[in-house]
Amino acid sequence: MLSDLQPGDTVVIQKLDRLGRSMIHLLELMERFKQTKVEFVSLSESFDTTTPHGTMMFTMLGAFAQFERDMIAERTRSALRFKKSQGQELGPPRKLNPELIRMIGIEYERGEPVKKLAEYYNLSVRSIYNAINAN
Repeated sequence: MLSDLQPGDTVVIQKLDRLGRSMIHLLELMERFKQTKVEFVSLSESFDTTTPHGTMMFTMLGAFAQFERDMIAERTRSALRFKKSQGQELGPPRKLNPELIRMIGIEYERGEPVKKLAEYYNLSVRSIYNAINAN
């Protein structure tokens, strides 16, 4: 989108926190919009960035949006630390369980090709090799 903007265009977003990754990034984008004479509209936080008052409001709202993202990230990290301290495994469930590893090892030793095992168990070739090496 940014490479296609022309003077007189208007950037319309639903919410301010969807535009930039950080407050600095938002301010850089606003400066870029100003230099290229591009208008900016936020549907949720309606303000006019062509006035000093509107620029101040943009800065304040951007700071709140950054704060909200930081708080969500902190709560996520805290929850992950708690789950880890309780011995819970994080991430998606593992496809290779001990029984599957044992079965793959037996079939591989019987001469089944790795590619055929991968197709049969719906796993990647790398996963099959991991199972073989785990035996």
